[in-house]
Amino acid sequence: MASPQRTRSTGGRAAGAQRAKAETSHGPTLHLPGVTAEFHRPDLHVPSRQDLDNAVSTARRYLPPPDQLTYYAGLGLVAALGVIEWPVAAAIGIGTAMTGRAAR
Repeated sequence: MASPQRTRSTGGRAAGAQRAKAETSHGPTLHLPGVTAEFHRPDLHVPSRQDLDNAVSTARRYLPPPDQLTYYAGLGLVAALGVIEWPVAAAIGIGTAMTGRAAR
C-alpha cells in the first residue's frame, strides 16, 4: 500500500511542476475534469513607420485626387440624403470616372 501513496504524491508533485511550467511558458492554465484550458497572450504586431508610409502611398495611388474625391463625397452625400436616388448617383459617379480615365 505504500507504493500507491508514493505514486500519488509523486504524481501530484509532477502535475504541480507541469502546471507551473505551463503557466510560465504559455500563460495561465485551467485544469478541470476532462478539460484543460490554456490562455495565451496574443501576438500583436505594431506597424513601423515604414509600414505606415507604405500603406499611405498605396492608398494615394488608388484614390482619386482631392478635388475628385470631394466631388464623389458630395455625390454620395446627396444620395444619402435622398435628394437623388442611389442608382442615379452611382451612374453619375461611374460615368464621371470613365470619362476621366478616357481623357488621360
